[in-house]
Amino acid sequence: MKDKIKHIILSGLRNEEHLGFHSEFAKLVNEHDLSQAFQDLVAVYNGHYDDLDVAVEIIRRSVYTGQMIAADRQRNATYQRLRDAVRGFTRHADSAKRLAATKLHNVVRHYGNLIRMSRDKKTYAMMSMLQDLRSEAADLQTLGLATWVGELEADNGEYIKLKGLRYDQWEQQHVRKVLECRAVLDADYEAIVQYAGAYQVLNPEDANVPALISALNERVDAYNRLIAQRRGIRAGRRQALAEASSSSSSSSGS
Repeated sequence: MKDKIKHIILSGLRNEEHLGFHSEFAKLVNEHDLSQAFQDLVAVYNGHYDDLDVAVEIIRRSVYTGQMIAADRQRNATYQRLRDAVRGFTRHADSAKRLAATKLHNVVRHYGNLIRMSRDKKTYAMMSMLQDLRSEAADLQTLGLATWVGELEADNGEYIKLKGLRYDQWEQQHVRKVLECRAVLDADYEAIVQYAGAYQVLNPEDANVPALISALNERVDAYNRLIAQRRGIRAGRRQALAEASSSSSSSSGS
């Protein structure tokens, strides 16, 4: 039985993943010469691949992207200084300061290591943490850290502002351009895949086809695993939230 090209849901890939898959596919099809009709399809595909590559690069190099990265590094540094200061005060000779520091340290620890989080997750976790720290105003005053908390609030606010600017009308236009380019390239991909499948049936002696299909299926499997893993993580989170909600309802009803 001849190998069949496996299916991949290209819409399930994020932009960088999507471009990565097509980069590997482009390399494969340009290494194989099945027929003139195949080469014509590949030529059209190559042109549309270049269009997508340019569109993604424009977003990747958005003026705000670099500023957002710099702002994230800045808030990381401020957060690190605040966390280290609170931790240091837990060993202070003054018992009142040790007690205040312990309370603040518990708040900071509750949110885990924010530096390791994704930028978006970090943003909202930091907002919640800062709110909790502000509720301990007396302890902040005792340790003289209220200004430090304000500095971290300002750094986090700067990141939020830049993220908002990044999604202005100009950015959205390029996002739509990427989506349009993705749709065109995906249609080209399907046309090439269908042609290769039909060509295999009509030319069973051509060893190029099984080699192409085998190599492509390896890549499809890899990206399908990526999609499945992400879906599994989302499903796990939904289940955890549902269980937490159910547990909370049961507790309140008892």
